[in-house]
Amino acid sequence: MWVLVMALAYVVSERYGLAVGVLATCSVDLILEPVAFYTGIWTWLEPYTPQIYFGSTIANALVWGGMCLIGIKLWDMREKFEKLEK
Repeated sequence: MWVLVMALAYVVSERYGLAVGVLATCSVDLILEPVAFYTGIWTWLEPYTPQIYFGSTIANALVWGGMCLIGIKLWDMREKFEKLEK
């Protein structure tokens, strides 16, 4: 799943910039959290940071943002390596 999230972040960032890529992709989590909360798909047993959004923690938001940034950079590096090979 993270590969898809990272690829989406990269595609959006290529068109609209880095910040929009991260924010747009992280907004996917804003849609997933209420669904997961109300259906009981997951619960936070021992949250180490405050729960701020439908039981989701600040750490969860930071991880989503970090993974989006990592994905954007990895996809960008992949493109640069492909150009070097040619």
